[in-house]
This record gives sequence, structure tokens and C-alpha cells, in this order.
Amino acid sequence: MRTAIRSDGATPLLGDKRIMRVERETSDTLDGEPVLTTTIAYLTPIPGSGRRRALLLTAVIIRPPDAPADDAPLLQMKALFDVCVSTLTWVPVDG
Repeated sequence: MRTAIRSDGATPLLGDKRIMRVERETSDTLDGEPVLTTTIAYLTPIPGSGRRRALLLTAVIIRPPDAPADDAPLLQMKALFDVCVSTLTWVPVDG
């Protein structure tokens, strides 16, 4: 997690330090057409692993190159993913 914070700019998800969030935007092509790809990675340690193992969840949003970064649907999708991931709860399993 330290590496994600230092080199990738990870920040706590919605202020919760248990889940770190990293967002990247790249230019790609899909079926020969240019697209912008927003990748959001969420990282949280697995309980009992001594912070040596983590769960990684990834969301990918593809949009046309002319869609601005502050496009309302894009911002709403990011918020939806953030809220969904923020509900992550670890449940002990018997056995």
C-alpha cells in the first residue's frame, strides 16, 4: 500500500483509510477507434494477513475522446463505484 500511495497517488476512499483508491486515465483504441479509459483501482488489506495480502477491485470506464473529464455521467459512474466499494465488509467464515 505504501507503494500505491507514494508512486501512484493512492488516497483513502471517501476518507476511509481501510480502502485506498487510485485513478488513472489513458488513451487507447477500441475496434480501431480512439477512446479514453479511466481505470479506478481499490485496494484493501485482507484481515489476518498482517497487511501482506490485499483485495484489489478494479473499475474500468471507457468514453469517447471528446467527452470531458467533468462529464456528468462519468462523474456519476465514479461516484457509484466509490459508494459500492465503500460498503465492503469482511465476514468471518466458520470452518
